[in-house]
Amino acid sequence: MGDPASVPAGAYAREALTALDLWDSAAPRAIYTQNVHAALNWVMRCETELAIVYESDAIQMKNQGVITAALFPRESHAPILYPMAIIKGESEVPAQRLWKYLSSEQAIAVFLNYGFTRAGRPQSR
Repeated sequence: MGDPASVPAGAYAREALTALDLWDSAAPRAIYTQNVHAALNWVMRCETELAIVYESDAIQMKNQGVITAALFPRESHAPILYPMAIIKGESEVPAQRLWKYLSSEQAIAVFLNYGFTRAGRPQSR
């Protein structure tokens, strides 16, 4: 799994395992990686039996033999969000176009296809 001290997926995993009262038994046996892809690669090379990764990453690798064994309950960890902010300045207009596309039903359909879920829409500031 990703290192909980420096990798967001590792922090979510620690939070979920703690909520499920599994952290104390899992932590000493875990191998901490620098990112989710490294953890997933250990599984794909058969160097470990399982990894804790984002569902969207596992879905992308299902054609390479990756199987999702289980999912953490949503309430066991904080929501996983990918925030976006538009900074005023020279590139504001292209950023607004990107935001408009990422908020479109077309883009959301792509995200859903890759294992993401629809989050509530943030309020403009």
